[in-house]
Formats: sequence, structure tokens, C-alpha cells
Amino acid sequence: MNKQERINTIYRYQQRWLLLRSILAILIGGLVVLTLQANGEPMYTIPLAFTLAIMLYVIGRERRFVRKLTSVEQAKRIID
Repeated sequence: MNKQERINTIYRYQQRWLLLRSILAILIGGLVVLTLQANGEPMYTIPLAFTLAIMLYVIGRERRFVRKLTSVEQAKRIID
């Protein structure tokens, strides 16, 4: 796979998951505001931690996908 094909593949992958990542980002922003206004009350802190864990999983999945596209070890280190 040449460089342009990899770029196109990554672009299609990111477009496919854009809605989920956008919803998670908006949700995290709202929960951060609510948590700060409520002085860290567990009612908002627990959903914030759960949403951050989901976002971490989504970002990790994207990182693993992009790493699979190359065989160059230096590029894999940069991706990580």
C-alpha cells in the first residue's frame, strides 16, 4: 500500500467514526462543566469518567488501525 492509499484509508476511517467522536466530545465537555459547577459531585463525575474511558477506547482503536497500515517501525513509534 503506497502513501496515498494509506492516507485515503485513514481519511475514510475517520469520516466513518466522526459522528461518534463528536458526540463523545460534546458529552465530555458538558459533563466537565457540570462536574466543575457541582464541585465534583459523583452524580456527574462517574458519567464523566465512563465517557472518558469510552473516548480512550475509541482513540486507541484508531491508533491500532493506523499502526496496521505500515510496516515501518519508526512510523509506528511516531503513531504511538
